[in-house]
Amino acid sequence: MKHLKRFLESTHSKELEIAEINAFCKFNGIRQYNITPDLKLDVDGYVDIEDMGLGVMPVKFGKIVGTLRCGGNKLKDFNNFPD
Repeated sequence: MKHLKRFLESTHSKELEIAEINAFCKFNGIRQYNITPDLKLDVDGYVDIEDMGLGVMPVKFGKIVGTLRCGGNKLKDFNNFPD
C-alpha cells in the first residue's frame, strides 16, 4: 500500500508539472514542442522570453531547434538551459 501511495503521488506530481509546462508554452506562444519523459521541453521553433524579469529559467529545456531569446532577465546561472 505504501508503494501505491508513493506511485500515485509521483504520478500526480508529474501530471502537474506537464500541465505547468503546457501553460508556459501557451503563455509564450510556443506551439511546436514535445515534453520528454524526464520533463524537458524540446521546441521546434522560436522561444522568446526576453524582458520577463526571470531570475531562473522556468522550465528545463532539452533541445531548441530555432532561436532562444532570453535577454533582459536576471538569470543567475545556466540551469535549465538547453542541453
